[in-house]
Amino acid sequence: MNKITSINGTLLASLNELKEHTENGTVHVTVEERTGWNAKADASALSTKADTSVFDAHKNDAAVHITGKERETWNGKQDKLTDKAGNMTLDGGLTATETINANGGVRVPLPSTAQEALSYEALIEQQTANDWRQMNSYIDTMIPSWVTTLVRQIQLATSYHVGTANASIKEGIFENDLHDFLITMTPASGISLIGKSTGAWKFAYLGDYYNSNYASAVVWRVIGSDKASILLGSTSQGYSSSTIPAAACYAHPIHWIDFNHAEADYRYPLLNATNNYTNRDMSPAWQVTLYGTRYLGSTKSMLIRGTDYGRDLGDQQYVWALVPPSVYNTTYVSVAMAPRAVADHENTMNRWELFIDSKYVMPMTSLFCGSGHTACVTAKAKAHEVSSTFQVGLRMGGMRIDAIPTLGVNNVRSIMGRVVMDGATAKPVPEVAASALKVSAEGGEVTLTVSSTLVEDLYVVNDTMCGHDSAAVWCTQSTEQIPSGGGQVTLTLASNTTGAAREVWAFVAHHYGQAAVVKIIQAA
Repeated sequence: MNKITSINGTLLASLNELKEHTENGTVHVTVEERTGWNAKADASALSTKADTSVFDAHKNDAAVHITGKERETWNGKQDKLTDKAGNMTLDGGLTATETINANGGVRVPLPSTAQEALSYEALIEQQTANDWRQMNSYIDTMIPSWVTTLVRQIQLATSYHVGTANASIKEGIFENDLHDFLITMTPASGISLIGKSTGAWKFAYLGDYYNSNYASAVVWRVIGSDKASILLGSTSQGYSSSTIPAAACYAHPIHWIDFNHAEADYRYPLLNATNNYTNRDMSPAWQVTLYGTRYLGSTKSMLIRGTDYGRDLGDQQYVWALVPPSVYNTTYVSVAMAPRAVADHENTMNRWELFIDSKYVMPMTSLFCGSGHTACVTAKAKAHEVSSTFQVGLRMGGMRIDAIPTLGVNNVRSIMGRVVMDGATAKPVPEVAASALKVSAEGGEVTLTVSSTLVEDLYVVNDTMCGHDSAAVWCTQSTEQIPSGGGQVTLTLASNTTGAAREVWAFVAHHYGQAAVVKIIQAA
């Protein structure tokens, strides 16, 4: 068979070659090898396998795994955070130091009690804001009735009256409304006035030293505000009815100073006590004076004077503003005690924010000179050359908020500050350049160039307009109203034949804004 190499043409392997191949264990697989090969994973599955050592290291890492106890604790917390519907409920408060974004909005459920809805301080602030709005709009009185009764009794007492024969004051009905002070003036020449300073009498409900335990506000509604000059607030300056400029107690027809003091400027407070101008100490306070259009001779603006006593002794001054003529001759004047501002002088004990007709005008300040009281309530009226009988009615309201430490309310001054100044923005004081600040005795012209960043008309009045006495006018002006952005006003000063130097002041401002004051001196 080894010799047979083919059968019918087909080649055959020799027996020896067949035997040699069959017995070759290298080229054949065993049953065990086949079983092992078949048990191995496909190549596509190898990527999903992990090395045993790596797996064992991960399995034994206790830091990345939780225990059964930990799982139980976590599940307990989650159950308290959300209910079955997935809504979250917190038993305590939620505190966050960064911004919380709620793109879908925030829904607050109706509280069962007021305390659940707001803190006590927030409740008081909310009530204060409501009182402030009502007081400015409807003259509601938030302070106790006995306080207003006390004010009326003092104001109406004969001992607190000083005035000319044609001026009287009483409580009464005017234009279908009850007024605390109804002032009547009948025709008379010279100065007609009524009222007297409260002097050292303190009304602590409206201001007593720098104190955070309470804060307060007061408002007057003045009907007939164009008919006379009205002083509100507190002052220790006295008054007179003299019409002789040389008299020691001469009362300037527009301003309230009543004596002739060496180097004294009648437009500024001089720290004089009532009836004794040599006394340089006073009860520091704020005050507001309204000079009506009829009184000034202006057609566009009323002049408002406030106080800035919070300075060094001798540096106290008035601050000025212009407002439009009041609708129906009714003006609302409000002042509210707010916290000291960073820029305030160290002597400032109280800051009083002034509002006219519910519009913010400017800040005022009070000084502390020892008595500690920075607010006394008083009301006065003055007119000049009364030609026909007229009446002016004043009605006062007020509010006060007190600290309640047991309820977590410790500083109501800051609450009042937020309520009063919420949304209030002071209008800019215009920039004013004068072509000259000194004029010769022969007279001449001074051009005022006025500009402002506020897109709103400006107004100008000078304090010699004197609508009550045309003969007293020695400074006229080309216009009272300046278009938005600015413009020029020409002041024309008549010749000075008085034998003494004199001044004219021009007040320039946006309505309901603090005024820039230009002082021009005319030589003798």
